[in-house]
Parts: sequence; C-alpha cells; structure tokens
Amino acid sequence: MRLLLKSVPYKVVRCPGVRFDASNNKYDKYLKYDVSANLKGEDKHRCNGVIGCWIAHSRALESIKEREGVTVILEDDFVCKNNFFDDALKMLNSFDKDFDIIVFDPSGKGPFGMHKVAENIYSPHRYSYPFYYGSHCLFVRNDRIPKILETKLNSQITDYDGWVLCDTRIDSYVFYTGACAVRFTGSDITPGFKKRYELPDMLMCLLPHTLREKSWRFSRYFYEREEKHVSLAEQELAAFEGCYRYSEQSHMMIRMISKNSRSMLMVSWDDQSEVIHPMSEVDFLAERFPIDIKFTKAENGRISAVLIGNKFLFQKTGSGRV
Repeated sequence: MRLLLKSVPYKVVRCPGVRFDASNNKYDKYLKYDVSANLKGEDKHRCNGVIGCWIAHSRALESIKEREGVTVILEDDFVCKNNFFDDALKMLNSFDKDFDIIVFDPSGKGPFGMHKVAENIYSPHRYSYPFYYGSHCLFVRNDRIPKILETKLNSQITDYDGWVLCDTRIDSYVFYTGACAVRFTGSDITPGFKKRYELPDMLMCLLPHTLREKSWRFSRYFYEREEKHVSLAEQELAAFEGCYRYSEQSHMMIRMISKNSRSMLMVSWDDQSEVIHPMSEVDFLAERFPIDIKFTKAENGRISAVLIGNKFLFQKTGSGRV
C-alpha cells in the first residue's frame, strides 16, 4: 500500500489495524450495542475480525481533525491505476447530491442498473455484498464525521461495508470508475486463509506507473465480474422445494418451486413471485433484484433453511402449500 501510494500528491497516513480481544476493556466504548444477530453464530476468529475492522474504522475517523474537504480511507487490499484519484475527484466535484460517504466500487463491474442515479453513480441502500463489493475505498466528507461516528456508536456491530451501504441514516452512494480493484491476498481474520504477499507483487509496486500498468501481475486485479449460473439435476432442485417460515414472524412464509435445471420460482405469502437461478449447489441469485439466496443443509444432508439477502432467515417446514 505504501509503495502504491508513494507517487500520490496527497498526505498519506497509516492507521494501524485492531486485533480485537474481548478481555481488553479499552475498546468497550465501541461495543455499546454488541454484535448483530447474523454474527453471533460466526466462527470466533471471523467475528473478532469483524469487530476489529469496525473499531479500526472508527479510530481512523476519530483521527481526522479537519472539518473541511474529503478524506479517503483505503483498506490494505486496495489497488488502483494511475488515473484513479483524478477521475474520482472529477466525479465527486460533478456530483450534485448531498452525501456522507462515497464508496468506490472495486469489483470490476458496477452495481445493478435499477439503482442508477446517474452515469456510474448508484444508490446502494438495502443492498450489500456481493452486489456492492466492499468498503475498500471510502471518500468521507469531513464535516459528516461526527454524524457517522455517532451513528456507529448507536448501531450493532456488523460487516462494515454492509453497514455503510445499508444503514439508511448514512447517505451513501457507490461510484464506479473501473480504475480500482481488490488484491485477493487472503486474510488474517481466519488463520486458514492467511497468505503471504508474493515478492514479485511487492517488486511490481516499485515500478513506475507506466511500466506497472503494463504488467500482467497488476492488470490481473482489474477484471469484469460475471455472475455465472449453473445447472442442477432435477433431483437436486427438487430438494429445495417446499415451504419456509420466517423465524421472527410466523405468518411470513415462502414456497420454492422448481421450474427447470437453471431456475426456480420463489413465491411469497402475498403471492409475489421471483425467479431465482442457482450459482452453486446452495447459492441462488434473484433474476430481477440483486438479492442473494443461500440454502443451508442439516446434518442429514437435507435442506433445512434459506437465508435471503444475507439477513432474513426462513426455516423449512415442509412441502405443502403456503
């Protein structure tokens, strides 16, 4: 990160990360509302990593004393092309809407057209990963930092990118330039996924921009993300069929009906329907709306529940009508 930002004509400050330890009470002020329900069942390492990320972002905001202008907060897996900051500032200066945070989408493919505000500008509320891919690059208005921190202190801890994009108390937009990306170098949240930085990658960062951007090792980070559907056998799709009841409101039920090897029909309690497509053996994607649907299996291998939009959990109750 330091090497990549070396030629940027702006002041660069490194904010250390936070390795969260529940026995250390110095972080208590950030934990007022505990973790959100969707994190309670997570692996301890991942949960602690999410909390550490949540705290580190707060501390980064707290370190910003100026109340004019914009501060860019980058996570350490961010990479960009030489023209990124110039293009980003042009987009910001021409944007005529009020905002707290602008997320520059590094996924290589902009968000869905249905949320479009203007060219390459999107409104992300209620939608998060994987459709808006991470908070690796945030442009934060300095005069809104007190508001953002106050909102965070009165929020349950969750994945930070999802909170930035989904909490309607924060005015967030997504911009897409195609000039930034994520380095998939692994994570130390879960030790099993930890990877070392490759020496050739570090040497590549030392190259001048003109040479760096011609190298394959650099350009491999900039790609078009494609959602590829898969085909499942008729018997596999039949396993998903049946009724599912919302865990928090029993009258809310959905029914899954297989259509063909590449799609199913999801029918809600008010007879609204949505076609969903399999992306893997348990992951589906809605056709009209950017909503992911993830099924879970019980120990006996049977489908037991479905999680919609990474938020709403429906337990399977049987194969009858809704």
